[in-house]
Amino acid sequence: MNVIECMEKRHSTRQFSTRKVEKEKLEQIVRCAVLAPTGRNTQALRFVVLQREEDMQTFLKYAKHVLKKEQSPYYGANAIIFVFADMEKAITPLQDAAAATQNMLLAATELGVASCWVHTASIQYFKTLQGKEHKRIWGLEQYECLESCALGYTDEDFLQKEKQENIIRFIG
Repeated sequence: MNVIECMEKRHSTRQFSTRKVEKEKLEQIVRCAVLAPTGRNTQALRFVVLQREEDMQTFLKYAKHVLKKEQSPYYGANAIIFVFADMEKAITPLQDAAAATQNMLLAATELGVASCWVHTASIQYFKTLQGKEHKRIWGLEQYECLESCALGYTDEDFLQKEKQENIIRFIG
């Protein structure tokens, strides 16, 4: 599949099966995130892959509490990749994290792994005492979580949503 086909095929999944994503695929997805451009090539991003069941349950319990939601903001995914940025070092941390996340989503699509970009849940969680403790344990105290990506497999067929038309204006 070429890049354009991958972009056309990619979509957000909000219902995952229990099938685990293979470690090799998660490593490849993160390697693709690292290839994303960063402002002035600062490379100030760090990635944390969460997949172990007990860690997932702890994180999801607190994330649901922080967001005041009954259901998981990660839709039953069995892997989450968090994108952290060193806010002191990064010149364009939000753009860097977004580019890395997009690379992860496209890589997941290429590998046949379903994905969903999740923003608010991870940001809010890592501002809590429990989230700050996780950052300390992971050696990321000076980093801020900017994005996350839910990953897994799905048994559902996806209905492609129609894209907007007439959104480009060529001048000249």
